[in-house]
Amino acid sequence: MNRLNTYLKTLSLRAWIAAGMGIALIPLVLIGVISFLSYHNNIARPFQDELNLRHRILMPTERINDELWKLSSDVNFYVRGGLESYRDRFQIAESRVERHLGDLDAVISQHARFQPILDDVNRQWAQVVSAAAQVAPGQARVEDPELADFEQDIIGFARSLAGVVDGLRVMQEAEHDRMLRVMRRIEWAAATAALISIVMIALSIEVIDRALIRSTDQLVAGAMRVAQGDRDSAIDVRVPPELAAVANAFNAMTQQIVQQEMALSAAARSDGLTGVANRREFDRGMDDMIRQADAGGAAFALVMIDVDHFKAFNDTHGHLAGDDALRQVAAALSGAVRPTDMLFRYGGEEFAVVLGDIGGSDAAETGERLRAAVAGQTVLLPSGLQVDVTVSVGVSVHAPRTTAGDLVRRADAALYRAKRAGRNSVVIAT
Repeated sequence: MNRLNTYLKTLSLRAWIAAGMGIALIPLVLIGVISFLSYHNNIARPFQDELNLRHRILMPTERINDELWKLSSDVNFYVRGGLESYRDRFQIAESRVERHLGDLDAVISQHARFQPILDDVNRQWAQVVSAAAQVAPGQARVEDPELADFEQDIIGFARSLAGVVDGLRVMQEAEHDRMLRVMRRIEWAAATAALISIVMIALSIEVIDRALIRSTDQLVAGAMRVAQGDRDSAIDVRVPPELAAVANAFNAMTQQIVQQEMALSAAARSDGLTGVANRREFDRGMDDMIRQADAGGAAFALVMIDVDHFKAFNDTHGHLAGDDALRQVAAALSGAVRPTDMLFRYGGEEFAVVLGDIGGSDAAETGERLRAAVAGQTVLLPSGLQVDVTVSVGVSVHAPRTTAGDLVRRADAALYRAKRAGRNSVVIAT
């Protein structure tokens, strides 16, 4: 069964359609072949055989009847006139009847039901010949017993021949009844085949529906899901292979779209120069932290960081060197924050760090750790020159009914106090 399922799944769309058409046509073809054979063997051939038999029986019978009346006339003329020419004509007619009886015997010998009738014909003919031999020439009397016997034998012989024709008619009627029964069976078989064909057509429609329409519906439904934003549900189409290939291509395209969307989303959230989160993400992150804190969550702190003398650095070493310096400062800060902290590029040479679940003293220690991380490394410029870079840090801790703008202003104020105090230092907002 598993092999059969595997094989069916490999069938092409053309094969499924051909299978459906074949299922619908099989009963029609079978009944057509069976009906033709039944018609040929039970109607056409027997009818042709019957016509041949009728011809082979009726032809010698009619000829015998013709000769019989000639023979009777010749015997009567012989009796009345005594001319030997009539007797010669009688003998010629007699030989013809004998020949026709031989032809009739050759035909009837193949049909046993006619044999008793043929035996009676031969017996009657023997009596005719015997009676004819007893007839003497001369003047015919009104009551000539020999002639009367001859005529009676002629009549009996004619009746025997009529029995052959009657037997042929009875046989034909029986054969006609048999043919009618065969035709009725063919009609019933045709009606049955029509019903079976309807069932088979329904089955073929179901086969094609499973192979094509349902798979197509799954493709359409999958496309609609993707259009509505659902990127997680893959389209599961396995048959036919053509539509399965389309589904696989669509799934691959959807995955590429997801990856591109993720890349675009990451690009939209991150700073293009340093790779850390950008200002938009900073605003979103601050709103989330304040909402959580106002709802009874843990306290958090904001650290604002500014690179010291950055304008002079750019004027001295150039803007490309300044970009390298910012990237290396961002890398140093990323290595110093906790996994739960969030690092952002606020703008220009200024960075921001949101510290979750932390108090004032711990926030000050974290700010010092960040300052030390930058001061503890040397910035390598594209020219190969190594330059020391420092940062000034301002820290503010969230308090009830404090907005994001309040936290930024307080952290900025602490930052500028650190700069006025000589830079490369940390100041906590009060």
